Amino acid sequence: MKSAEVQLNEALQGLNPTQRALFNKQRKPKATCEVQLNLIEAILRGEVKEATPIRMHNGAADNGRLELFVEGDSFLSHYKGSEVNLTEASATIAKKEALIESVRNSCNCDEAGARVILGLTPKLPEGLTRLQAADYTFAVKCGISESDALKLAKMPNRF
Repeated sequence: MKSAEVQLNEALQGLNPTQRALFNKQRKPKATCEVQLNLIEAILRGEVKEATPIRMHNGAADNGRLELFVEGDSFLSHYKGSEVNLTEASATIAKKEALIESVRNSCNCDEAGARVILGLTPKLPEGLTRLQAADYTFAVKCGISESDALKLAKMPNRF
């Protein structure tokens, strides 16, 4: 009777290069000789085949559109060859303004009060940069009064 190591070496000698490569891919590290012999027998019988690689779908790269998504960019403009005018945003703004005006008239309050009643964000003070406006809205949402939030937003050298 031959030992398992000798049988494994003889079986490995009988494999062609593609079968040997498949054996090396499928073999588990630190597997016993008996397990490796069973794997070789399965390869020779044709039971173990190389798996086809799984194609990963990578969003925009797979649907033929290779440009990066840009926020505010019209999706249809890439396919029609011209800019598409979107009027939905301007219509929404007009509806909000009309709603604010109707609340002002019905409740006898100013625009800031109407915005609070409707749950809208308060209008930003004029003359703020984008970062100052972000600081102002954050401070107001934290509960700081609007006048103090404006002072905080306009402070120089905050960092």
